[in-house]
Amino acid sequence: MKNKRTAYLIIFAIVFIDMVGFGILIPLLPYYGKTFTSEIHEIARFFGTNMTPEGLVIAVLFSVYSFMQFIFSPVWGRLSDRWGRKPILLLNLFGSVFAYILFGLAGSLWILFLSRVFQGIFGAKIATAQAYIADITTKEDRAKGMGMVGAALGLGFIFGPAIAGILISLEKTALSIPFLDMLLRHNIYALPGYFAALISLINFGLVYMILPETIKAGKSSQVAQRQLNLSGLKKAMRAPNLSLLLTIIFLVTIAFSAMESTFALWGNKALGITEKMNSYLFAYIGVLIAIVQGGLIGKLAQKFGETKLVIAGIMSMAAGLLFIPLSPTIGVLMLVLIPLALGNGLNTPSINSLISQVSSASDYGGTLGISRSVTSLGRIFGPLIGGFVFDEFGIQFPFILGAIIMVVAFTMSWRLLHRRLEVAFQD
Repeated sequence: MKNKRTAYLIIFAIVFIDMVGFGILIPLLPYYGKTFTSEIHEIARFFGTNMTPEGLVIAVLFSVYSFMQFIFSPVWGRLSDRWGRKPILLLNLFGSVFAYILFGLAGSLWILFLSRVFQGIFGAKIATAQAYIADITTKEDRAKGMGMVGAALGLGFIFGPAIAGILISLEKTALSIPFLDMLLRHNIYALPGYFAALISLINFGLVYMILPETIKAGKSSQVAQRQLNLSGLKKAMRAPNLSLLLTIIFLVTIAFSAMESTFALWGNKALGITEKMNSYLFAYIGVLIAIVQGGLIGKLAQKFGETKLVIAGIMSMAAGLLFIPLSPTIGVLMLVLIPLALGNGLNTPSINSLISQVSSASDYGGTLGISRSVTSLGRIFGPLIGGFVFDEFGIQFPFILGAIIMVVAFTMSWRLLHRRLEVAFQD
């Protein structure tokens, strides 16, 4: 591609805008437990669970999104190998517009659940964006490109919740407008949903008008005919280098998502952290991750190599997780969150860069799609594991368990230093 910098900026904008739309809804999901209390109680009684209604709805709404991403990430990645990156991105963005509108129209738990299903299906587009980066970069600068995607994800998640708070505060003003009053009267969270749909529609136009295609005509016929989803994952797990990398990213995701799902509960009980302060702390984590992935990862990868960055990131995350429950004040906690965030910022782009290096050129989309599926699988089990440990063993144990998981990941990542990374699947 002649103008790689322009392509970088476009992909950054695509991922950033998409993540803003996603981040807008995340802080609102827990409050749906209060909105649909009677429905949640009925489900809880049906399954005989002792989980609180709010906890149940959070678990279900988060898990179904991640489950859909687990199924569809390799599908979209593989189809982008065949049909091109641009058509798949356009299809995903159009589907996201529909899913967010459905979120805005939700008047019952089941419609909300259905909107989360569609958000997961059409939100599984990050693998295609990563494949696009892999198309236009060399092995030497791929970590930098993956870091840019990670920075867009982090920044989007910072701005998303902030925009959600602003939109919620504008609810009374919006209800005073006749047309908006008709759209918002059945759902107080409709405005953020419609706003997310609007920015996804803007994203659709950006891709349609500006983004060039990277898959050359006729290349799709050269793509290996392999099964998608679970069969593709099984084949990937039989490749030693790829299986090791996928296992590491799975463990890292479980540990981090278990922390995410229980951090607010622990913070409120241990330090009296309010919802407002909790949102600031997550924005703080996002800023630290974005700094690493957007500005430092490329230089660090060139100097030390991705393998050493993975090892350092895992050690840093383990330390952060271990010391979170030992933090006596919010000030100390903010210091403890630094190694946690920096470690996560190092891990994700470095592992994805290594995964792309052991994949053939025609299979970037499929292999990175499998990687996204493994990440989604970790996000399905992580919150459930974290919540179970929190309830059964104590408020500090999700973080202790996360640190133990990271130690296991560290022993596996150490093996990467003694391996020659070769392509898992040849063209």
